[in-house]
Amino acid sequence: MKIVRYLLFSLIIISFLTIFACNGDKNGPSETEQQKQAKKLEGTWTTTAVVSKPADVPESEVSDLVFSFAIDSDSNPTTFSASGTSAGNYFVTQPTSTWGFSGSSTTTVSLSNVNPVTSFTINGEVTTTMTISFTLTTARVAVLDGDYTLTMTK
Repeated sequence: MKIVRYLLFSLIIISFLTIFACNGDKNGPSETEQQKQAKKLEGTWTTTAVVSKPADVPESEVSDLVFSFAIDSDSNPTTFSASGTSAGNYFVTQPTSTWGFSGSSTTTVSLSNVNPVTSFTINGEVTTTMTISFTLTTARVAVLDGDYTLTMTK
């Protein structure tokens, strides 16, 4: 009888140890701030307001810009595209165009294989709206050069 009690007690102890050993972090590694921001940016964003632009540029020049941001399964930035009537004056994209964050920033977005604008800054919190700022300095049409601020909605 002692052997049966000993085996039963040992089995209970092993069961408890197994249960407690397996109760670690069930969500895997925590996301970085950049991954959290990338998840917020993922999707299609449409310009809803032109906050500021160079004086000689008509609002219609940038009022229909649309950005699309994609991320991978680990919430890391991947592809970027821009569309709209005048998107080619600001954001010429290729099938290989990508986006990411500059350094450890979560507010400066760097664009690869995109020109002439190669980065923009996110002003404030990203929810279903975001405000971005960029500077155009190498426009094919000189009157377009200058600072822009747009509000976009997802």
